Amino acid sequence: MFRYENTLWKKYRYENPLFLTTSRNHTGRFTLRTTEFIAKERKKLKYCKFVPGGQGIYDVREDGVSYTVNIRLRICVCRRWDMSGIPCHHALRVITEKKLNREDYISDWYLNSRKQSITVTQSTMSMGCYFGINQVLLCCHLLL
Repeated sequence: MFRYENTLWKKYRYENPLFLTTSRNHTGRFTLRTTEFIAKERKKLKYCKFVPGGQGIYDVREDGVSYTVNIRLRICVCRRWDMSGIPCHHALRVITEKKLNREDYISDWYLNSRKQSITVTQSTMSMGCYFGINQVLLCCHLLL
């Protein structure tokens, strides 16, 4: 069953032109998924009200609830920014009100260059492990 699903996925992946063009050809600073997430979060900004504060700590009110955002530590009370490394819509409200660049507040783990280097490293590691296993099996066969 697993082999059948795996071949269907490979067939879909290689025959679907949208799959090949979207993520691989994305040339932005951050990955495609990250930019889409930021775009969705920006739509929620109209429901947030900015309350100025001091020393990098600001309040953002949404539906009668106050969220404290610390720009210096990159922390929001909703914990989405802490957990993911991508600013939540509360943090984006503060960033846009202060006229800061929102890309400076996204974690480096979401860089497109990092994704490409991880992909290359994983492919070379898997080939190295594969050849390593064959060499071990060959040595064991020769010893027997």
